Formats: sequence, structure tokens, C-alpha cells
Amino acid sequence: MNGSELLTYGLNRVGVTTLKRRWTARSCYYCAVSDGCRRVYTNKDASPSFQANRIRGPKRFSYASLYVNGVIQPDCMYTVRDGKLTFRSKELPPEGAPIVLQFVRIMNKSSKKRRRRTAKRSPTRKRKLRKGGEPMPASLIKLSITATSSQPTLSGGDVDTTVTASSSQYVALASAGTLDDTTLTILATAFVDDTGTSVTAFPDNLGYYNLYINGVLQQSGLSTFTTSQIVIEDGDQISSTTPIVVQFVASAADSTLTPPTASAPIITVNT
Repeated sequence: MNGSELLTYGLNRVGVTTLKRRWTARSCYYCAVSDGCRRVYTNKDASPSFQANRIRGPKRFSYASLYVNGVIQPDCMYTVRDGKLTFRSKELPPEGAPIVLQFVRIMNKSSKKRRRRTAKRSPTRKRKLRKGGEPMPASLIKLSITATSSQPTLSGGDVDTTVTASSSQYVALASAGTLDDTTLTILATAFVDDTGTSVTAFPDNLGYYNLYINGVLQQSGLSTFTTSQIVIEDGDQISSTTPIVVQFVASAADSTLTPPTASAPIITVNT
């Protein structure tokens, strides 16, 4: 006796005897994919769609098993009618979950032979069958798994910035410049710094500069400068012995970053 055969015992009129019968089991399947909102599925909802993928009536199978997303369901959760599967559970299958309804029919050898003879006479059974009597499936039925995650949140963190300023002063007499009509131009090489050292060029990395004529701070629109010279308007009104002071102010910033702490996202897997 192999795995697909059963032995039964019976009585006859003569006495107790053994009656050997061969029983076989055949299985077929109905496969569909849940849309997440329907409770009733019919043959039109079969996926993949082929002729054998349909819902059998109760008279055509010995028992049935329903799998939703690969998990077998209790009998009280569904009902099966010819061409119709109805979910009785409050919660419906999630969207994208495979629905597999397995039908098993147990029959003896003689009934199997009659079924085969009927199949041979039927002109409609022209599709190619695999071993076991069912057509080759169009595709695999895959497990549906979805996952959701929460956005991470940031907390803490700080930026500490320190700004430092530095200045340098350069001095020259107005007589060191060249007067052109009313414009006085003094070269950078005519100035000396705070230590009395001659200047080769004005600084180019400054934030701003101040011009003092005879100790008085002047408006910014009165002068323009480059790294090689300074040009002063109304220079004809300045005495040749008047001291010209140019103050250059530069600033620098140094920042220290304390990074914030990020929370780990919460991942929820739905099967």
C-alpha cells in the first residue's frame, strides 16, 4: 500500500472476509489575489486565469482547505459554493494577499476509471494536462508582505559660533599723495603700519575700513580703495601736513557643531 492507497474491510453473506479496494486522492486549486475590500470571490476573479482554476461545488470534493497569505484558515471563517467563495470573518484578507483554496477528492479505483473514460469522450478537454490531470499554471503564487516605517525624529544638537575681529592701522601724510584736480590719490607704499614699517599693499581679506583725516572719521562715500592705493574726494581741501589714517577691520568666525540625535524608525511588517 503506497501513500495514495487505502484498504477497507467489509462483510458478505457468507461470513467475514476481506474486501480490498484501491482509493486515490486528487487535488485541485482555486487561486486569486485579494483586493482588500471584497468579501466574495468567484471564478472570474481567478488568478492566473485558466479553465481549471475555478471554485468547485461541495458535491465535487471531499474536503477543502483555504489559505490566505500562506496561512490556513478555520472552516468557520468561510463558505464554499459552486463558483463562489465567501469570507465570513470580520477582517478581510489584506490587499495583495494570495488566496488559495485547495480541493481534495477521495475516490476508489473504479470511479477514477469511469472519470477517465468520460474525459476521453469529452470533446472540450483539449488543453494540455500535466501529471495529475491539471493544466500547467501560468505563474507562481507568491507571498504578499508589506512594511511601513515611521519617520525618524531629531532632538538636541547645537551650533556654537565664535566671531573674532582684528584691525590694523596705516598712516601717511597728505603730502605723500598726488592731487589731480580735486582728487587725492595716495599709494599703499606711502603708508606705514603701527610699528613704523613700510606697507607694500593694503590687505584684501577685510570686512570693512575706516578713513580718518586729521583724526576725524569720514563718510564711506568720500573714498575708494584697492590693495595698491586709496583715492580721496575733495583732496584739494586737505592740508599737505594733515595725517591720513586708514583702519582695516577683518572678522573671522569659528563654529563648533554638536550633531543632533536621530531616533530609529519603527518598522512594521504586515503579512
